[in-house]
Amino acid sequence: MIIAALLIIGFILGAIGGGAGLLILPVLVYHQNFSSIEAAPISMSLVGVSAMITLLSQRTSWKEWWSKDLITFIGGSLFMIYLTKWLLMYLKTNILATKEGVEQLDHFIMLLFIPIIFFSAWHAWPRKSFAQNTTVWNRSKGWGWGMLTGSLAGIFGAGGGFIIVPVLHQGAQFPIQKAIGASLLIITINGTLGGLTPLIIGHQMNINIFIWMIWMAAGAITGRVWSKNQTPEVLKKSLAIFLSVVATAIFVKEINYLL
Repeated sequence: MIIAALLIIGFILGAIGGGAGLLILPVLVYHQNFSSIEAAPISMSLVGVSAMITLLSQRTSWKEWWSKDLITFIGGSLFMIYLTKWLLMYLKTNILATKEGVEQLDHFIMLLFIPIIFFSAWHAWPRKSFAQNTTVWNRSKGWGWGMLTGSLAGIFGAGGGFIIVPVLHQGAQFPIQKAIGASLLIITINGTLGGLTPLIIGHQMNINIFIWMIWMAAGAITGRVWSKNQTPEVLKKSLAIFLSVVATAIFVKEINYLL
């Protein structure tokens, strides 16, 4: 069950440059019985390592996914990852010290997830008047969007690709394939530094997580190969539909819990 899920989630990561964290976090919380705080670094490390292996497996020039506009984006993202992780740990140990308190925080985080995902889906959907929807990109905006992405990554354990791809495509006016490649790069940095490093330092890395990484990376490489043969319209619609389905599924799950 977990292997099939990882292959599918990895495929989605490689195909559309994000969304893996949106799926792996619920899998870890709902089916592997981790709390959201415990699952976050595991989710980030799985997504980060898979994105890194996918990039390394592609025999393409770094110019296809790198731009100097990404520097402030990455800086803001890393800063907020560590800040939000520290805040969550403080909440867990000093304010929500009981099991019930942590459980309530888990469900609050999942509910908070829903409107953010729907918003990303709306922005990902292709529009005929693309030029009218773009804005001038500058380093300040890169820093701001990076901080937003880092906050989401730190809270939800997601790499942030579901935000990164629409932002880079519409805001920085990256072609969709370049936006996906850049997203995989940012996810690699966020996941390895924000997720894998804390797991190793905290001696939480184990053989199961390592095996999960291999399966997820296999799916991601397959997804990246598939995306290379698709049109920009197909990729943008795939991202928007995927995000809408995930948000709806989480909404139904949380409503059932509340009822």
